[in-house]
Amino acid sequence: MTEARLPVGLPTMQRDDSGGCMGELPDDVRRTCAQMLGAARTWLLAMPADEAIRLARERLADACVVEVLGPSPVSCPDIRAMGREARQQGRPLVADMTVPGVVGCAAVRLGAHLAIAPAGGNACVAGVSRDVQRYTPGLTDALEGLSSADPVDGDAVRTALELQRVAWHATSDAAQVVASYLRCHPRVAGLRYPGLRGDPSFEVAARTLTGGFGPVVDVLLAGESDWRRVTCDADDPRGQVLVLEAMLAET
Repeated sequence: MTEARLPVGLPTMQRDDSGGCMGELPDDVRRTCAQMLGAARTWLLAMPADEAIRLARERLADACVVEVLGPSPVSCPDIRAMGREARQQGRPLVADMTVPGVVGCAAVRLGAHLAIAPAGGNACVAGVSRDVQRYTPGLTDALEGLSSADPVDGDAVRTALELQRVAWHATSDAAQVVASYLRCHPRVAGLRYPGLRGDPSFEVAARTLTGGFGPVVDVLLAGESDWRRVTCDADDPRGQVLVLEAMLAET
């Protein structure tokens, strides 16, 4: 799959003055992250989200790991249904929140046992459900051990979360415009964007995502077999459409 690079550019959380990773979250920030993820408890881990997800795959051998807006072509998973199925099977459900981040989906409230979201730089937020110990005994102790003990600049984290929320709205709005444009383009043979009515995952996305449908649009051009990914940014969507028009004229 090729990609048209229109970077999302979500702001990153600040590191502390010592240069180390941020650690224990202030109570109000912890509550905010828990509310956004729908989690009973949250931690800030001193590692990138992809590393935390890799560890989850390795150490939770029977876990079902689902990408929220990650697969190609892009789609929104039905976390409610997957959570019910995972509990029936006695397996933990892990939500990879790389695309929506902390702000775009309350994955734990919907049914995930563990949600891992980027927090900027070399840090990520992990949130767990109330019944997580039943399916993965010892997980909360492991997360406690992975959490950094360094002090956190609470104001910087609060600001970063608010900026991330604003950016999620803006990139979602831009992607809606870009997807609507591509849907009408004569060179487009296939299109996936969960925010478009008629998209295969629109109904699921509407009850799963929060504050928008995300920045990712996948397009299949006539005569091609590979999907192209467009990741929209928060700039004026008209400018992004012009970039795509130029790209389509060259291909």
